[in-house]
Amino acid sequence: MNYYEHHLGDYAKDTLHLSMLEHGAYRLLLDRYYATEKGIPADQAHRLARARTRDEREAVDAVLAEFFVLTDGVWCNRRADEEVAKAQARIGTAQANGKKGGRPKKNPTETQEKPSGFLVGSESETQAKAHQAPDTKHQESASHSACEPSAYGLASKAMRQAGMADASPSHPDLIALVDAGVTLTEFADAAAEAVRRRKGFVYALATVRGRREDAARKGPVPVAPAPEPDRRFAGAV
Repeated sequence: MNYYEHHLGDYAKDTLHLSMLEHGAYRLLLDRYYATEKGIPADQAHRLARARTRDEREAVDAVLAEFFVLTDGVWCNRRADEEVAKAQARIGTAQANGKKGGRPKKNPTETQEKPSGFLVGSESETQAKAHQAPDTKHQESASHSACEPSAYGLASKAMRQAGMADASPSHPDLIALVDAGVTLTEFADAAAEAVRRRKGFVYALATVRGRREDAARKGPVPVAPAPEPDRRFAGAV
């Protein structure tokens, strides 16, 4: 594919929390995806995104974890796959029409007037199309993923939204905490506290772990017993 739609509003809404490096990584990966019409091989992701420094590689990892899904060693983006399939279908239709001598010709006995009231090729029709509001349903961004982000991506996003700009979904401690069942609220609260204390990402993860360990030492939260039934109304209908 040499072209794909990029809806600025949708892209901004879904990527507002990304850093400049992450934006660059995301765009490079999408460009590669559409150019080859294939997913991103996991063992080539850093090289294809031109990530050489540690910060650049972490940016690629963060974007992959949030907007792509790893399937059989390939990072897949469902929205990109849908757009590629649509483009291939259009190409196939055009090729089939070409073999038949072009698009089917209109019946010369049919009227050349369209429901709009404008004659085909008339200046009024052209102007009407020029001023017609775009159909945003067909212009949704192909640059953001419709895939469900991974649990690690969601945890990273929750911390970023709380102000922890360097929260990485590929950090081994974050992965371990997610696998242990830590909730997004716990991640967000720890990140907010770390930001208030002017501490970093590692401090926030340590806060999450410490709170979990404290809760485990205290044991399960007791469940209040069910109230005794009011026997004054026993047998009432």
